[in-house]
Amino acid sequence: MGSEILGTRVELKNLNSFRFVERAVKVEVERQKALLARGDRVVQETRGYDETTDSTVPLRSKEEAHDYRYFPDPDLPVLRAPAALVEAVRAALPPLPDALRATYTKELALAPDRVAVLLQHPGLAAFFAACLALGAEPQATANFIASDIVRDVQYTGLSARLPLQPGQLTEVLAMIASGSLSLAQAKTLYVALRGTDRAPGELASELGLSQLSDEGPIRAAVEEVVTAHASQVAAYRSGKTALLGFFVGKVMAATQKRANPEVANRLLRELLDTPGEPS
Repeated sequence: MGSEILGTRVELKNLNSFRFVERAVKVEVERQKALLARGDRVVQETRGYDETTDSTVPLRSKEEAHDYRYFPDPDLPVLRAPAALVEAVRAALPPLPDALRATYTKELALAPDRVAVLLQHPGLAAFFAACLALGAEPQATANFIASDIVRDVQYTGLSARLPLQPGQLTEVLAMIASGSLSLAQAKTLYVALRGTDRAPGELASELGLSQLSDEGPIRAAVEEVVTAHASQVAAYRSGKTALLGFFVGKVMAATQKRANPEVANRLLRELLDTPGEPS
């Protein structure tokens, strides 16, 4: 006790639980105390723990330091990296996860689940950054990646093959933002775009995917639906406002699902909440 001279080192290995670590250390301490008490020396070696006998057992001896291979390899010269090379490599590194997480949460105000998706692979983070560089809105981009794109990404180590090009997704999101494409139509368009280099606008036209945002045609459909369902109008006006969903569905059906839902909702509320209108 209190000696500055260290005793002989014995390593305990291949312990597969904290309980066995505790037991192995205790029985090894007692083993070494017993050896020293009877005048024997402790041998430098690696030992394992046998739980059936609650004792440590020899695995292999390591009598000298060289048994641990603590010596220079003559075939491997000393490697000295110039400071300029180190700085060049550091500068070429992409942003690391902690820095990206701070940017996503503090600067872009992305939800934690969206941040987790973007950080699960460097390829996704790079794709997201490329979309933003093209002018894509961060929230909408992160949402579309998390809800649709992530399941179709093919990973190979640190490489990732995305189903869309950044420019394609950026254009799809711009079409949604302008009201020319609904979110549901965008998802249909995405499926058709996967693995191609097609222009989203051109393909959307071919598939007949376009959202109707002109109030004129939508108002006409709204008035037709309200006039055709007088009993539901009366029920709505008596307090059963949940029927609004029923009317929205009828308007969407009347416009082949092309009506802008926000515009349809607004026009329906205006008509249904105004007494004396068609009923």
